[in-house]
Amino acid sequence: MQRLLFSVVLSVFFASVIASPQYESGGDGGGDSGDPTSFSSDSQSGSGSSSGGTDSSSIPTSGNQVLIAHAVLATVAWAFFFPMGAIMLRLNIKSPIMLKLHIYFQMFAYLIYVAAAGMGIWLTIYISRYYDSWADPHPMIGLVLLIVATIQPLSGWIHHRIYHKRAVTLATTNRGPRPGRTMWGRAHLWLGRGLITLGIVNGGLGIKMLEDSPFQARSVTRNAAIGYGVGAGVMWCIYVFITVVWEWTRPARKRQQLNDNSESRRSAKSQSSSEGSLTNEPKSPARG
Repeated sequence: MQRLLFSVVLSVFFASVIASPQYESGGDGGGDSGDPTSFSSDSQSGSGSSSGGTDSSSIPTSGNQVLIAHAVLATVAWAFFFPMGAIMLRLNIKSPIMLKLHIYFQMFAYLIYVAAAGMGIWLTIYISRYYDSWADPHPMIGLVLLIVATIQPLSGWIHHRIYHKRAVTLATTNRGPRPGRTMWGRAHLWLGRGLITLGIVNGGLGIKMLEDSPFQARSVTRNAAIGYGVGAGVMWCIYVFITVVWEWTRPARKRQQLNDNSESRRSAKSQSSSEGSLTNEPKSPARG
């Protein structure tokens, strides 16, 4: 089951990456708009200027390369690694291997997004020379995602420490609260779910921002929006489905765990009492 799920998610990921960053220059053609030194111009740029009076040929090749890298890295982070890391923890939460994979996936996704966010800030500053790019919601949401994703691991670390402490106390003294979800754990859980959803939505807003800019042909951004929407949408649906199933079956798993713990305690108590009775049993007199 786990291998099948991983194969499906991996296929969706590659389809999303291949389809989404369709930001190559010269999308519609028209005049000399096929020049790779521009982002990609609309049909109006055949006369040398865009709707905002911007000469697209003045935009360097590096800008187009940074744009593609930003789109690919942000898509990989929010539409694959972040949700995949969350899914892994739901497959088997008691497995230390799954916990480590969850941490590694989220850390790797965060580093990828840091790089993508840096490129996005550079692009927004550069594009702001031609129109008010900071007024668009995409870069502002991207900054919020970066800040919140930076402090997000802290809540998970605090929850893990409290959970571990409760488990050790209960095992050694048989007293104290049972290990389970804490306030920090719930914050980490719902904050992560919100970040994944908002990150995927913000990718679509980024394509919309580029469509409304004077640097990209609408036909190119339309194809990118379709590819990104299909890939990221399927990945999000898989993530939500597994999350809903996990929450739906959680009470039953919790009851089963309590029954198992009670049974193990009764078994241990019965064993200790039987050992005590054998120890206190009077010895039979020795025969001559």
